[in-house]
Amino acid sequence: MKSKDNAGKATLLVFAIVLAVFSYSMLETMLVPVLPQIQKMVNASPAEIGMVFTVLLLAGSVSTPIIGRLADLYEKRVVILCALVFVSIGIAVAATAQSIMAFAVGQFLQGLGFAFGPLSIGLFNDTIPRERVGLANGLIIAAATLSGALGLATAGPIVEAWGFRYIFWIPLGALALAMLILLMAGSDKKSTRAVVKDRSIDWIGMILLSGAIVSFLLAIKSAQTTGWFSMKVVGLAVVACFLTLFWVKYEKKIATPLLDVRLLAKREIAVICVFAFGVGFTSIMSYVLVPLMVAADHSTGYGFAATVTQTGFFLLPFSLMGTLAAPFVSKVQRHIGGRGAIMWTGLFLALGFLMLGYFHQAAWQVHIAMGLIGLGTGFGLTIAMNSVVEIVPQERTTSVSGLVFVLRNIGATLGVSVGVSFLTQATDMKTMVTAWSGYQSAYTFGIVVAVALIVAGLCYPKRSSVSQNSTSQIQGV
Repeated sequence: MKSKDNAGKATLLVFAIVLAVFSYSMLETMLVPVLPQIQKMVNASPAEIGMVFTVLLLAGSVSTPIIGRLADLYEKRVVILCALVFVSIGIAVAATAQSIMAFAVGQFLQGLGFAFGPLSIGLFNDTIPRERVGLANGLIIAAATLSGALGLATAGPIVEAWGFRYIFWIPLGALALAMLILLMAGSDKKSTRAVVKDRSIDWIGMILLSGAIVSFLLAIKSAQTTGWFSMKVVGLAVVACFLTLFWVKYEKKIATPLLDVRLLAKREIAVICVFAFGVGFTSIMSYVLVPLMVAADHSTGYGFAATVTQTGFFLLPFSLMGTLAAPFVSKVQRHIGGRGAIMWTGLFLALGFLMLGYFHQAAWQVHIAMGLIGLGTGFGLTIAMNSVVEIVPQERTTSVSGLVFVLRNIGATLGVSVGVSFLTQATDMKTMVTAWSGYQSAYTFGIVVAVALIVAGLCYPKRSSVSQNSTSQIQGV
């Protein structure tokens, strides 16, 4: 009877987390098509709207490793509930905002939702059987990718039927339901308690890491307008590198660091970090560039003059393939190992970018290309999540996975910036028409990054020494 209760509780937890991730990801996707209405609502300039979403990204990237560490120290279910409360407040503030400042505050609070991914990893690792953790992680990635497709498809009808504010209210209702289910599930002190004795928080480490992340992201953002070698970009990059080095040196000295940087020196984790960065780089680059490409006029020689709805259908294979692939990754990973799974991810991404760059004349070819990239993305993110659970000690699972997600976000930001830079260089400022060479250069760069992931797979050991240590620690708890 007790095992049935535990199984029911685990099912409720998985459902609640999947619902939260799905709703949050869908909201962020639906915001894109309604930006013009939001701009009018808060009477903001395009630059101010862009800065607001930069605030969202910065808040998410900075808060994710911090919230992840808190989840390692305290009951993860409670930490997730607290994050859901703040995100919900942010959504309500953004939905009712009448000024750009209020909307920025709402977006800042919404940025805490970036931590839902690593929080889910930690919670699943604590509360459900290990043989089912991979499947649960796959469901998280599937929910995130599927919500992207549905968000693009439903944003227009929702706005036409009820107005754009319901873009916020509908996900907010779903998040409230997720919180209610988490409360119903109750706590399990035996399985969710932190496995650490010292609960002190490394505030200095948080400040140093936050400063490094913010500096690096601002450098990438600034490069879009000032150029990659401007004094501002170079200065921010130098600050980011200095803070990172100082943070690593500091973390090695203290007894309870924000993140055990010695783990990052392990080859398995280093490869996963590089891998997450590359998957973020390639997936978001394609997700941003392909809509611009297919919406271009037929006269460009490459465009399809796609409407907003048609553009959504071009992106649909990306979401569908990522959704279908993610739940099965754990089974595939058990058969071919982490090394093989990483290499297959790189191959899927490389083939997708190869088709976009050199075989894109027909719509079906673009559909197949996006399907391959979606397959690689679903594979890649789930592999990264599963690998963290497998090779990292339980008391560090959430904080390390938080760093992996941050690196994925940094890779995504850099991917968009690099892609836009190629397009900018190939755009005629008088006619505002982008030559095909800009897209082809960006897609070729994507191939190079994907091939680098295949090489990273070769560096991944066949058998993880960290995994054995992690397992022994988990069994000893």
